[in-house]
Amino acid sequence: MKLNLYDSILGLFRHWSLQTRIGYRFKDLTQLDEALTHASVDRVNNERLEFLGDAVLELVVSEYLYRQYSDIDEGTLTQLKIMSVNNVHLQSVALNLGLDEQLFIGKGLYNVENRGVKMYADAVEALIGAIYIDGGLRPASKFIDKYVIQTLPTLEETQMHPKTALQNWVSKQGMEYPEYDVVQDPQRSGSANWQVKCTIKRLAITRTASARSRKAAETAAARQILDSLGIMANGA
Repeated sequence: MKLNLYDSILGLFRHWSLQTRIGYRFKDLTQLDEALTHASVDRVNNERLEFLGDAVLELVVSEYLYRQYSDIDEGTLTQLKIMSVNNVHLQSVALNLGLDEQLFIGKGLYNVENRGVKMYADAVEALIGAIYIDGGLRPASKFIDKYVIQTLPTLEETQMHPKTALQNWVSKQGMEYPEYDVVQDPQRSGSANWQVKCTIKRLAITRTASARSRKAAETAAARQILDSLGIMANGA
């Protein structure tokens, strides 16, 4: 698939704006171009870089957790690592970086509704792979620390009340606070339970929960979203 002049100019602008945002200048722009090209496009795509970036991400996150939490067991370290590389969390990183506007995708994905969480998560991993190939482990580690690790809840935050933990997480992503809407009010429906939905608009995530009180239903809905994000929440 040959690129026309418009696509070439657009690609150069994408390269410049993304490099400015992440604070890294590529020596070989073909690496960045490949990282931003989804497999739906009939040309060299980001699947191989995604494969590499996934491994680099796991290495850097694992070392960080090992050094940061010297007094916790292997099982908890594994849970924290899973939370770090969770696709929904990586999707939030992608949206925070504006990768939803940077990716070169096939026509079948022009409709936003056709784009899945994994597509954005893979793009982040491909970008990590591209930085690693272009500049080595040090700049890749700096990127991971700034955009993946520092946007995660701390171990202490995972012990918070689910609504507080969720609010802290979206705040770190630069997103609007979760919205809680009553779906079912016992006083109006005659049901014994409240039903509340919790929504994070930027990620198009909604979870609904029922409980005997509105507060408990909100807490349960927040916990469901934390579960989908792979975030532990041990609070009440």
